Amino acid sequence: MDDYDDEDIALRLLYGEEEGIDELIKAYGRRVANVLKAKYPDIPEEDRLIALRHAAYKAVRATDKYDSTQGSMAAWFTVIADRCVIDMLRQGKTDFQKNIDDFVDLIADDNAPIPFSGEVEKSEIAPELIKALMDSVHELTEQLKNVAVADLEANGKANTADLAERLGLAQSTIRKYRERYRKELFSSIKKKGFDEMTRRAI
Repeated sequence: MDDYDDEDIALRLLYGEEEGIDELIKAYGRRVANVLKAKYPDIPEEDRLIALRHAAYKAVRATDKYDSTQGSMAAWFTVIADRCVIDMLRQGKTDFQKNIDDFVDLIADDNAPIPFSGEVEKSEIAPELIKALMDSVHELTEQLKNVAVADLEANGKANTADLAERLGLAQSTIRKYRERYRKELFSSIKKKGFDEMTRRAI
């Protein structure tokens, strides 16, 4: 794995949302996913991955709130992802049935930095966007859905060679399917009422 400097990542996030999301997940996604899995083993993996992707989107939108003197970016990202899981539970976005009060104390360690302002934290568009995204994924043809789900499980983009071998397809076909499903998702989400900027949350 490459060496990542928190300040460098923060600058990349500021300069571009789409690239920033990829950079953040590439640097810290596996680590944060493992934390979520350890804390919420009974929540479906698909829901944890949705929360992780949504957390990356929130982090990119709130990069100017990051303060390296208050903690590492990995810890900051973990806090955001943790709160995204809590939000999903509150709104019944998962199949996991348990009183949300049981999870209030799991939001963050005492020394974890406050990741973003109340204005960002209370955004109403995010849960609706998550639902629109998942509904759109399920509307894809089976072939496109297989690639889309694999990319979601990989926190962004599955290894093309491995996926091609698993699905019995050529790598060029995987790339074509990836381009097609992304276009179809963007189009579907726009039809569901989201403007062009929301595509960067995917």
